Amino acid sequence: MDNWLSRACAYLKVKLHEDSDADLSLSHDDSPVLRDLGNGLLVSYLVDENNKFVYVQNRHLLATRTEESELHKSAIDNLYTLAEKHLRIQPYGPVFAVLMDGNFEASVLLLDTVWDVSFAKHIREEFVVAVPARDVLAFGDSSSPEAIAELSAIIRRLETNPADHFLSKALYRRHNRAWLPYPVQ
Repeated sequence: MDNWLSRACAYLKVKLHEDSDADLSLSHDDSPVLRDLGNGLLVSYLVDENNKFVYVQNRHLLATRTEESELHKSAIDNLYTLAEKHLRIQPYGPVFAVLMDGNFEASVLLLDTVWDVSFAKHIREEFVVAVPARDVLAFGDSSSPEAIAELSAIIRRLETNPADHFLSKALYRRHNRAWLPYPVQ
């Protein structure tokens, strides 16, 4: 893999719907490389260029003959490295805030070992998370109505004060290493 591509980090984005107001159409080569998680969220790949992030585009894969799966594995490994340096959690009432570096908090959803090992001691049943923005990730236990209420309140607060890089109004639950929409009554 090309050295520049090997620096890419996995980054969570929202999937735009066909009926959205987005009026931007890019060629396949100029489009960012995206992996659909099937839940309204996408994985994209960013390279830190010191003062800005640059999206990995399909043309980068073509030019270096890199497979998307190879990029994805490397970018997840890089996200784990970033998490080893910066990841921490902070209790906040019935939920836990996930803190990292201000850009990749929501992307922690992609780190299976963090959820399976590091965070597992904080819940009894299933994880339920709110990821309303790239720099906001909070989780609680699906057995706690207070946690569900607080996660929903976090999303509402960010809807009222629109967040930079908004992601999702939905709650998600972790089931078999997949994040599925959580039905809020």
